[in-house]
Amino acid sequence: RIDELTSRNAFYEMLLIQALQVKTFSGSDSGQENSKETKQAAKREARREAAAAKQQRKEEKAAKIEEKKLTTRAKDAEKKQRQAVRAAKRADHKERAADADRKSKHAPNGEKRGEVMKKRLRKAKKDVKTKLKAVKRAHVKSTKRKAKRAAKREAAQAARAIMALIRESEKREEERRRAAAQRLREESNDLFALLHFDCRYSHLQHDRRSDQSNFGGNHLDLPSRVKIVISPPSLPFPRLLLLPFP
Repeated sequence: RIDELTSRNAFYEMLLIQALQVKTFSGSDSGQENSKETKQAAKREARREAAAAKQQRKEEKAAKIEEKKLTTRAKDAEKKQRQAVRAAKRADHKERAADADRKSKHAPNGEKRGEVMKKRLRKAKKDVKTKLKAVKRAHVKSTKRKAKRAAKREAAQAARAIMALIRESEKREEERRRAAAQRLREESNDLFALLHFDCRYSHLQHDRRSDQSNFGGNHLDLPSRVKIVISPPSLPFPRLLLLPFP
């Protein structure tokens, strides 16, 4: 029955009844009007459902934002709580240290002197370690400096030795060149000596047909000077040139 249905079902049932009533009416005007009303009602229902869905999405989004805010607040609260715990621990530690300091100050002389000696011993050990580290660093630095100086010194010595060898070789080469030049001059003087001597041609006959000159005859002619040039040994064969001078 209609009174037992929900509002939406009742609405759809009302639309169905109206549609059935439209079919029983005679004439086209009443049918068109009923169809228009049905379409408008369907449109209104669709708009109502769309609005309801939009409102639902909006509420869901707001709920998510609220949940995120609550989660962030909870995390912040936990963080603040942890910070408070750490601060309390630090304060407790400081309080205990201050209490121990007060107790040590008001303790008997022996205990106080023992604490002081322990502190001095710790400080002395720390100072010794610091000094040892400084000595090691200085030793390493000095060793490096000494190694660099020794390397520079060896390099300079090697360079000086090399330069001395170069100068000695240049000196020997210069001496060798000078000796070779002197020996060449002496050999040249020996080889290219100009020997002048007096001689007398016996008789010079000229053969015009063969264009050759011969010595002959026993009677003496006018005296003349002759230069003898001996070729050096570098030539393929030795030559002797007799050049007569008037």
